Formats: sequence, structure tokens, C-alpha cells
Amino acid sequence: MTGRTLSLDLVIPPSLNGAWCNVPGRGRVRTATYRTWARQALAAISIQARGASFPGSFRVSVLASNRELARRRDVDNLGKALCDTLTKAGIIADDCYLHMRAICLAWTPKLSAGTCRVHVIELAAEPMTKPAKPPRRMVKRDFPTATRAHAKPATVPASILAALKRRGINVSPERVHL
Repeated sequence: MTGRTLSLDLVIPPSLNGAWCNVPGRGRVRTATYRTWARQALAAISIQARGASFPGSFRVSVLASNRELARRRDVDNLGKALCDTLTKAGIIADDCYLHMRAICLAWTPKLSAGTCRVHVIELAAEPMTKPAKPPRRMVKRDFPTATRAHAKPATVPASILAALKRRGINVSPERVHL
């Protein structure tokens, strides 16, 4: 069962292959092309959305024009930039699995070249479940004692003991576990 729907007409985002670059000393950063597209998309969203927001669960459907594409594009490159921009615009709370239940991406020749239509569809209120706790990390005491008793103790190489001693750490070889 679905609730409200928001439809937005936007410019197709740049391919993710060209949206990020590596900058020495800064790591991965957005390219100028991606930043320009994001600014334009945020402006278009603010005009079209008129304050709409989807704080609960939703699904996203994206139809993108495949008319006059300059080169081959992967349809799965559309979702990341669009969902991140919807989040930044405050339309959706987050695009993690707790909120976004599905995304559908498709090409169509029915839209104007260079455009895409994004539909955000509110889903019926679902009970929000917390994710299961990750399994507890096993520690030495969790293993059967028979396994520990028969295991041969590893010998600590002299080079490791010497390196520890140079750093001011005096420890007996029995206390070092490899």
C-alpha cells in the first residue's frame, strides 16, 4: 500500500565515474561537474517539492531519457547522485535500508533529452525494526579448553622481542601472543 507521491523533473546526473576524483592531500572529492549538477538539482527540487518530505519508508523510481546520449551509460550510475541529493534537499531522511525500501532505475525515450523523472513514493507505515545485533566477537575463553590445552605455544622470534625492548617494553615471551 502506498501513500503520497512526489514527482520531480531533473537533469540527468553525471556518471559516477566522472563525479569523483582523487586529490593529493584531500582524498576523494566531488568534481566541478558533479558540484554544478548538484547545485542545479537542489534548486530544481526546492522549486518543485514545495516543502514535501518523506520521513518514513519510501521507494524511489527513476526514469531517465536515453535520447541523444553521447556515450553508453550504466543505468545503475543514476541512483547514487539522485538519492544523495534528495537527502541533502531534505526530501528523504536517508537512503539507507531503514527508509528506502526499493529503487527502480530505467531508461526511456519518452522524456526530453538529458532529463530524468524521479518519483518518491511513500509506503504504508511499517514498524521500524532495529537491525539485529552483530554477533559477539569470540575471545579466547569462548574456545573449548581442550583445544587450548593441546595447542603448541607459538615461539616469539627474537627480532620481535628485541624490537619491543628497544621501545622500552620489557615482556616475557610467554606473554606475547602471535
